[in-house]
Amino acid sequence: MPIVRGFKLNIDVDQLVRVSGGGGAQATIGQRALERYQQVVAEAPSLMDPILLYEVFEVDHVGQDRLTLTSGHEFSGRLLAKFMRTASKVVLICCSIGPRLEERVAYYQRTGATAKAYLLDAVGSLAVDLVAQEARRLVRELAESEGMSVSAPLSPGQSGWPLTDQRTLFELLGPGRIGVSLSPSCVMNPLKSSTLAIGIGPELGESGETACDYCPLKESCNFRSRTPSHGCDVATSPGPEGR
Repeated sequence: MPIVRGFKLNIDVDQLVRVSGGGGAQATIGQRALERYQQVVAEAPSLMDPILLYEVFEVDHVGQDRLTLTSGHEFSGRLLAKFMRTASKVVLICCSIGPRLEERVAYYQRTGATAKAYLLDAVGSLAVDLVAQEARRLVRELAESEGMSVSAPLSPGQSGWPLTDQRTLFELLGPGRIGVSLSPSCVMNPLKSSTLAIGIGPELGESGETACDYCPLKESCNFRSRTPSHGCDVATSPGPEGR
């Protein structure tokens, strides 16, 4: 099970302004607010320990509403089956930035610095998205080396894949190796963690659809077309303000 760590996450003020609802550019907010954004972006890197874990599993077959691995483990959901329709392999991934950023967020909340807590939490969500982008890059390279294509990523809890399948994913992948655990209600700890699955096979991803296209919040989501992945295509546990 490959573990990847030590890569740099580049988050700038413009990205934070976009995902936190401040508009499309720094010019849309006041000077005092801009200084707060800049302070949070400068503080965040020292609080993040980006890491990801992934493993490739062989697919036995894909039905109308479930995917079965050669190990006998099953994942259910019509959208999952649609995205993975011709997959011969599925890559399960867990990403995290560690607990230190969310601990600082909790500190700011306790001390009344709610605006700072909200912005730092948003940076954490951006950071997990960037870790997921690194995972997707690695999977694309693997698929291309085999002459295959990749599916759009999907995570337990997104439209068309029950959150309870997170338990099966954790059983197979073992994210405890990178310090990520799962509660009985399927909430990840640290909160700024994510899981996703990407299929490898012929003619996958050709429609260009993503999980965002099936999400009931797609018209109001700050992460849609405002993050490096151009959507909330990784499922993280929610922070203090939600996503």
